Amino acid sequence: MIDHQFNTRSAESTKRFERALRRAPREIADHPALLAAELRLAAINNEVSRAQALLSQLQLTIPDQASYYHLRAIYHQTRSEYDKALQAMDRALALRTSATYLRQKALALSARGDLDEAKDYLLQSLQLSDNDSDTLSLLAAIELDSGNPGKPFDYSTASAWTSSAPWIPTTCASPTT
Repeated sequence: MIDHQFNTRSAESTKRFERALRRAPREIADHPALLAAELRLAAINNEVSRAQALLSQLQLTIPDQASYYHLRAIYHQTRSEYDKALQAMDRALALRTSATYLRQKALALSARGDLDEAKDYLLQSLQLSDNDSDTLSLLAAIELDSGNPGKPFDYSTASAWTSSAPWIPTTCASPTT
């Protein structure tokens, strides 16, 4: 799945993912990790009823309700249902604050066009996980989308993490063209 989501939109990657899921042993068919993978595949393939059935099954079987709401948010975001994704992330964050959950909320906010609010959540995420390249990449993308490609991003606003990650510059200017 990771190659489909992050590296390619190739139909072949989805087919490989489907084949891998079909090869899973029957003994683990109800395992939350396998159900979550099937949910992601159903979302990619726009199989709404299958995805909703998997969400219902996950709600009953997943041991961690915060993780359930995180998966629910991902599902809604893949369907461009950003308000529902944000509601699910709020529920996940009410149960547990994590860098991953904060970044997921920022993704939904940025997709909805709320770039300043998304940036705030990304900075919070960096305070919990100071070397998260996904969060740093999304911060850079927000600067570009905000029309600030030449503006240095001031990482010093996340002072809680700059001191623990001295290899990250306090400002990062985009290259001039």
